[in-house]
Amino acid sequence: MKNYLSKMGAWISVMPVLFLPTSVFAALEKPDKFLTGDNSVATKLGTATPLPVMIANIINILISILGIIFVIEVVWAGFLYLTAMGDKTKIDKAKTMLTQGIIGLVLILMAYGVATFVIDQLTEVTTT
Repeated sequence: MKNYLSKMGAWISVMPVLFLPTSVFAALEKPDKFLTGDNSVATKLGTATPLPVMIANIINILISILGIIFVIEVVWAGFLYLTAMGDKTKIDKAKTMLTQGIIGLVLILMAYGVATFVIDQLTEVTTT
């Protein structure tokens, strides 16, 4: 079981790296000037993303990852509760984990709401 958990932990820690956006500069005509002029990255990829929108995307990704982690914790607590077989210590541990997972999910949802509101307001102020 410990081996399985260590493999799962390694996979979860690697997942954010897999979702990071990557750019390929192989098609650039002048690789020494890839950040300026007509040969800019924004020109090659379409439109430039404003900084507030990029920060909002990063925050949304982080909050989504945290939400997934807390959902996994709630599911794990439910599994522990179902497999406790009447053992009082296991049941108490599962109830504690379940309570902490639900509180964590509520906090993540509130953080998402606050972050969305603040980023919307900042984007509105900076773009107008």
